[in-house]
Amino acid sequence: MKKIVLCCTAFFILNSEGFAQRSEAGLPLSITESAIINTKATTCTYIDNPDWNQYLVKEKNDTNFTKPYLVALTANANFSFPQSGTLKSLPDGRKVWQAQIVVDGAPAIGFYYDKFHLPAGVKLFLSNYNGKQILGAYTQKNNNATTHRFANEAVQGQLVNIELDIDANVNINDIMLSINKVAVYHRGIENLKRYAIGDMQLIDGIDDALNGASSVCMINSVCPPGVGYDSSRLATLEYLSVTEEGVGGCSGTMINNTGNSTESCTQYMLTATHCDPSNSTANSHFDQFIFRYNFEHSNCEGSDIPNANTLLGATFVARADYDASASINTLKGDFLLLKINDQIPASWNVVFSGWNRDANIPTSLTEPEKFIGFHHPATDNKKLMVTHDMEATSISGSGAKTHWGMMVEEGYIAQGSSGSGLFNANGKLIGIASVAGNLGSTAPGCDISEQGMEAQAMDFVFYSRLSYDWDYSLDGNDASRKLKPWLDPTNSGITTLGSVNSDCSNANPPVVSVENLNHDDLNGSLSIYPNPVSNGIVEMIFNLKNETPLTISVVDINGKIVHSSKIASVKTGQYQLNVSNIPNGIYLLKFQTANSTASKKLIIAK
Repeated sequence: MKKIVLCCTAFFILNSEGFAQRSEAGLPLSITESAIINTKATTCTYIDNPDWNQYLVKEKNDTNFTKPYLVALTANANFSFPQSGTLKSLPDGRKVWQAQIVVDGAPAIGFYYDKFHLPAGVKLFLSNYNGKQILGAYTQKNNNATTHRFANEAVQGQLVNIELDIDANVNINDIMLSINKVAVYHRGIENLKRYAIGDMQLIDGIDDALNGASSVCMINSVCPPGVGYDSSRLATLEYLSVTEEGVGGCSGTMINNTGNSTESCTQYMLTATHCDPSNSTANSHFDQFIFRYNFEHSNCEGSDIPNANTLLGATFVARADYDASASINTLKGDFLLLKINDQIPASWNVVFSGWNRDANIPTSLTEPEKFIGFHHPATDNKKLMVTHDMEATSISGSGAKTHWGMMVEEGYIAQGSSGSGLFNANGKLIGIASVAGNLGSTAPGCDISEQGMEAQAMDFVFYSRLSYDWDYSLDGNDASRKLKPWLDPTNSGITTLGSVNSDCSNANPPVVSVENLNHDDLNGSLSIYPNPVSNGIVEMIFNLKNETPLTISVVDINGKIVHSSKIASVKTGQYQLNVSNIPNGIYLLKFQTANSTASKKLIIAK
């Protein structure tokens, strides 16, 4: 249900603190031409707020976690240009069309457009009540010529200002803008907290929505356990999709392939097939998926407000067939590969993860080596989990060994973590988060559900094995039912591949990681002694197959780099590292090439 009235509230556009979703940026005419635009009244559309508390009661009794974690409920809308707004003309012939959508009590609002086409010379801007958040300008570059659909990320608060700025030579009959669904967000919007400051429309419960439910017990992604795994962290993202109930969230990993080069750079995102219960293979199904990068804190304590960069839309590549009605114990392959439509800006510092498809990788590691996963539990900002032991198994415990099963030693897994990657000691993706549960006792203060939060912290997780999904055959031999044709399009046959930047600027296909170039891996091709070191000199012995530049860092227990040096080219031989100026203590000695990392525990006792 909705109603349209003439609002007495003005367009309170005061300033902007940044642009999140990919757009042309810029400012609306209501700011730049405020002296000649009357913004004292415009048309308001009121839409009923779906009952979130009623949904939570239903969710509490639902123990089936094999679906996206709901972040928003949707309400039908009948909002369109020009009927739902007010059109104003400027003396030079330009026009400004303004409207507002209000959902009483909404922490944040997002829109889904069933008709969207902006001709050249038209710009769309969205802003929140106090004007601190501005999205846009969306232009003809955001048009989808095939489906004519669009979606935008969440706007903070219960009121959204909508503005079309139209050049004088534009035929307004060529403009298509129709919103058929409004998403009311209650989760995954911590990044919007900066825009609520000073908002007099703050309501009861909005603070809960703007603080992540998982933050009470999860480990932020930039904390010390993640040191040395930057590529894996920067490859991890969160995405939102429309479900039957609302908008749900899962995690995923940007992933490299052997055909990537500076001339041809393909943006693949790997996640779990159960994260999309529709089981669709149609490109149009994915054109309103919202992909969120860098949604994480900049410090371990989480004292800052996390950022987020957003892109819209993907096309289908490959997936395992998924039956949402079947028992979870029957789940075999759990992979979904999509191609991101819009170009990821290099400034976002996104990485395409390397991978290891070897079925016989070590299943037990000793510190400082670890298995690590980065993920978005409860659709919150990025977290991490760590373990040192796993086993090849199945969810049912019998039959083909489809998954890696493990107890989580540091951190937890929660709904919303599904689809995230598991990385080996060298930071290569080896699995996809599939199913989780509780086998042990939750640590004090880390049971989210007992603290009134809706998410459940889980300590046991199954990851779908990349080696099993690689040449998947249960759904036939079509290329759209396996990963091999897409992740190794050059038919190189390699078992492991290094990571690259999102623009493939450091790619030289095929980018074979040091795991392949060395006898075993980087860890297995170097040695340090003495350890502990008492004379301030660490001897380092290398035996690599190919020459490569090498960066050496000494990292303290708080994750701070206390020393860094470079060797321009190393292959075989012995080198010395002077640590005489570093205080006594336990450190991590980190070695990094363009394609791989290795770490050794170092004790300095002078």
